[in-house]
Amino acid sequence: RAYKAAENEKLFGEYASRLDRFYEKAKDLRRLSVIETGDRGKLVIYCGEADISGFELKKTLRERYLIECEMAMPAYCLAMTSVADTDEGFDRLISALFEIDGTLKSGSGFIPLSPPKAEKASGKYEAAHSIPLPLGGLLGKTSAEFVYAYPPGSPLIAPGEVFSEEIIGYIRQVFSCGGQIYSSKGGFPDFLYVFEEKH
Repeated sequence: RAYKAAENEKLFGEYASRLDRFYEKAKDLRRLSVIETGDRGKLVIYCGEADISGFELKKTLRERYLIECEMAMPAYCLAMTSVADTDEGFDRLISALFEIDGTLKSGSGFIPLSPPKAEKASGKYEAAHSIPLPLGGLLGKTSAEFVYAYPPGSPLIAPGEVFSEEIIGYIRQVFSCGGQIYSSKGGFPDFLYVFEEKH
């Protein structure tokens, strides 16, 4: 902390310059792209229009280039940076991305950056009346549990929200790409719990 207090302006000035150079170089990627967010130090490496998933990209960066990313989803992987990263580290990452980018083709279809938003059910349900159903039988049913991908751990659907085609498709997509899907009642991938409809 003492070092940061004494060198703060220099440290963050150099860090900002490294990020500027990285983002400028990344503009020349063809299939991959690096998306700027409100936190420029979080490098969102988007691959949703290429023939590679974020999970595969994260694995390739780790195994072939010894670069560890923070997390992945079907359309991207996330690399965290800080003032402790060096010019050499940023150069290794951008070089790896260009090497990978050169091997990629267009994907079979656009993958959204964020999961679809689930809608709240209109009826009233009670947790005591939940039943397990396989993924193929969930359309239009109201979830009785949390279903989430980890990381990042944010729910894809929560109790009281309705399983749509988009939500079911996204869960299938994350799972088929190698992502880790969890359900709060522990039945996934065999089944998920939904509220039994009242008649």
